[in-house]
Amino acid sequence: MGGATRTSADVYEDLRLAAVRDVIAWNTVWDPVNRRPYTALSRNWGAQKFGGWGVWLDDLFFHALLAGAVDADLARENMQAALSNATPYGNLACLITGRDAWVDRSQPPIGSLIAWLLHRRLADDALLRRAYPVLAANHGWWVARRDGNSDGLYEYGSSDVGSGLYVGTKLAAKDESFMDNSPVHDEAVFDPKTRTLNSADVGLNSLIALDAEMLARIASRLGDDEAAGRHAATAGSLKARIGERLWDAGRQCFANRLWSGAFVRAIAPTSFFPLLAGAATPEQAGAMVRLLQDPEKFGGDWLLPSVTRDDPAFPDNVYWRGRIWPPLNFLVWLGLKRAGFAAEATLLAENGWRLFQRAWAMRKCPENFSAATGEAFDQPDTDSFYGWGALMPFIALANDHPEMIHLDTAFP
Repeated sequence: MGGATRTSADVYEDLRLAAVRDVIAWNTVWDPVNRRPYTALSRNWGAQKFGGWGVWLDDLFFHALLAGAVDADLARENMQAALSNATPYGNLACLITGRDAWVDRSQPPIGSLIAWLLHRRLADDALLRRAYPVLAANHGWWVARRDGNSDGLYEYGSSDVGSGLYVGTKLAAKDESFMDNSPVHDEAVFDPKTRTLNSADVGLNSLIALDAEMLARIASRLGDDEAAGRHAATAGSLKARIGERLWDAGRQCFANRLWSGAFVRAIAPTSFFPLLAGAATPEQAGAMVRLLQDPEKFGGDWLLPSVTRDDPAFPDNVYWRGRIWPPLNFLVWLGLKRAGFAAEATLLAENGWRLFQRAWAMRKCPENFSAATGEAFDQPDTDSFYGWGALMPFIALANDHPEMIHLDTAFP
């Protein structure tokens, strides 16, 4: 702004905050069945696709975080809507709508991270008290149900419960990752005995480790030192396994690993999640950042492709086969910040904001973007006003204003 020194008050005049506010406000609706407000995935999906209402788990967690920037009460409502997906089996269901319930699977465990970040923003211990029992049960479910070969690393799966669409199939297990057609799953096979894929997923393992760390912080805040110690120990041991067993020394990168011991060929932004989990050594983190800068891998004009640009699946440009996705950008950006790569985090944040602005000029908030051209609507299945699209301006906002989620204290 004309070279003037920015202050924390400037955030309230920021066009990026206005974009977050407008997207969240437009997509916030009343659920007449459960009698609650919540921020829907998209107004284009509710009535036609979901039978009037629908909670896709991680979308609602992201919506809680986004709402926390503009409306604390709505942030709490979105968090509660996500937590309402709790099942009798312990997990938070992947999807519950007016027409279906995917209780056999969950989605990547980001709830404890979001709860902790919201607490740092809102200073709300009551939010933590409400969320902790559900999030701790969900964590226990992952540990108990998703280590198919009992080697201490975790895989996506589909349990033998419920009658949700695709239950007991490889597609259901891929759905659990929220990256359902990603090439990182191409080599995996669904094992009907273990009800999991036969591939340890580096992104999932990193998020389970981070989940345990965040649960430790929450438990400590709530005064349960015994639980805090237990969660911290779980986090520490899993981080060590990630660094030792999901690091491909030959390619100098983190990667998924088949039960045969072979590393999966395809590499996605989930390979950066060990930085977010604090599981990467400085040498490993540095090698990953070099991939971020390589125009044949994750570099280029528009960031981040959902698979490396030299992958055979990249030209497909269909959903998770090459396109840019705001939640991946957010989690990678947060990992770069945690690992101390401030310049790289800023580059990613600013790139995403420029990308978002191209569509926002037409008052569109795309679900995803082409990593080749930056276009959003070159594919007919890209939703035009999707909630988590607002993560792009939020990343740029939080990068300049760490107090939005108190990054200075979120990972002490």
